[in-house]
Amino acid sequence: MITLELWYGLIVSLINIALQAIATVATIRLLRVASTRLTAHRKVATLMVVMMMTAAVLTLAHIIQVRIWALSYVMVGAVAHAQNAFYLAFVNFTTLGYGDILPSPDWRILGPLTAANGMLLFGWSTALMFAVLSRVLRLLRIN
Repeated sequence: MITLELWYGLIVSLINIALQAIATVATIRLLRVASTRLTAHRKVATLMVVMMMTAAVLTLAHIIQVRIWALSYVMVGAVAHAQNAFYLAFVNFTTLGYGDILPSPDWRILGPLTAANGMLLFGWSTALMFAVLSRVLRLLRIN
């Protein structure tokens, strides 16, 4: 039986997946703009700038995703204080799982759902970073 907590976690996960899709599109657009300006004489610098921009977009997306989980914890009363909610969401999202702060018993399932969402989105980011790197290397003809 799917409980309220599972539905709630699924909705928050889908919001974060939508945000990841937006970050992916933004990264692709940045790459398209950058690819028109790629210079063969500064291959290493160009590669570094493109990869740093990609990492910055994805890192910002992950911080926002953690904030969304933290807000969701506070909204349902799983964690009393916003600062604790952000910390708990970050620990779960990164699958670090210290266990020093726990959600209320009624909302405990949000921890594993946050971790599953984080693993999926970090994997997506890793795949995107690799795709961007491959594309830039091909455009710059670096082997």
